[in-house]
Amino acid sequence: MEELFWKKCQVKIGDLVKLNVQPHFTNGINDIIGIPFEAIGIVIQERGDVCSVFFPSLEAEIRSFMKQDLEIVSENE
Repeated sequence: MEELFWKKCQVKIGDLVKLNVQPHFTNGINDIIGIPFEAIGIVIQERGDVCSVFFPSLEAEIRSFMKQDLEIVSENE
């Protein structure tokens, strides 16, 4: 569990990420924030604990999230 938390905190520009939302929230997450739970985005800006994420599959939507709410799918090296 601690390793997963550490990985979430290591989100950086260029990483591919998805939302890290508790399973019981996934059904309504699209209604709440307008981003499907399974959407993959790329981190384009990072400031403190907040990242701006670009979602190319969603008409180039850009949203900001707390790092703790993101899960790394693929790291930029």
